[in-house]
Amino acid sequence: MCHIPALSVVALAAASLFSPGTTVMGQQLAYRLPSPATAVYQMVDTTVGTMTTLDGSSDVSGNSVITYTLSFEPDGDGVRASVDLTDFEGRIQPPMGAPMSVSQTQAGLRSYVVRLGGRGLEEFASGQRRRAPNEFPLFVDAWEAVFPRLPGGEVGPGDSWVDTVTTWVAGEAKRVVAYTYTLDSNTTVDGRDQLRITVSGDARLTLTEGGTSMTMNGSETGFFLWDIERGLVAWWEVSRRYEGNVQDSSESVSVVFNATTRVRLASTGS
Repeated sequence: MCHIPALSVVALAAASLFSPGTTVMGQQLAYRLPSPATAVYQMVDTTVGTMTTLDGSSDVSGNSVITYTLSFEPDGDGVRASVDLTDFEGRIQPPMGAPMSVSQTQAGLRSYVVRLGGRGLEEFASGQRRRAPNEFPLFVDAWEAVFPRLPGGEVGPGDSWVDTVTTWVAGEAKRVVAYTYTLDSNTTVDGRDQLRITVSGDARLTLTEGGTSMTMNGSETGFFLWDIERGLVAWWEVSRRYEGNVQDSSESVSVVFNATTRVRLASTGS
């Protein structure tokens, strides 16, 4: 299993470069054709589900490391991005027994192509919905981390904008998150000027299995860093917690999911 080196805490805490009344020009927070027109992202996710009954609790967890290679090209007044899944490591730990490796196919992951406008994703040319034959606990698709919604205009510290994201888990579980993004500060990481945007979201997860449906509510919090020069997300980190109850024939079962996803720009290609 590979690991993502942590970003410098000192760099993230650097003093803001904003002066009172200063705005960030819209073109700094807008998607465009990057140079070079390739990028490599690595996504690491840890998700733990806990089910509690009158007899006690049990956990199932999933861990994954996924690498995507992106290539960009002009597409009218936007950008076309091909997102190729080039490496996958996945493991699931059931309530009992040894951990099991999960294949890319079992996790329902694949490559896809999207069209980007200045604010973000406009349409999928292929591969939007993730399907899987099992219940591998991975709620986030890489596109929501790599291509978060941008404001589309001039913003300053404290300004916010919103977006709603829908993803699918194992084909039948639907996750809808109403995100609020807030421009926090201008910082420097590894000598590069970046914008820090905080992320918060109200989430709803609807699970359907064996004719029984359950709705879980939750929250998501985190941030992402926008590399001004590259015009790409350099780091995205969000943690989430979902809670819900389902009534079977004899008792109420409590279900809680806790997860953290980190995505980093590993390189911009050659």
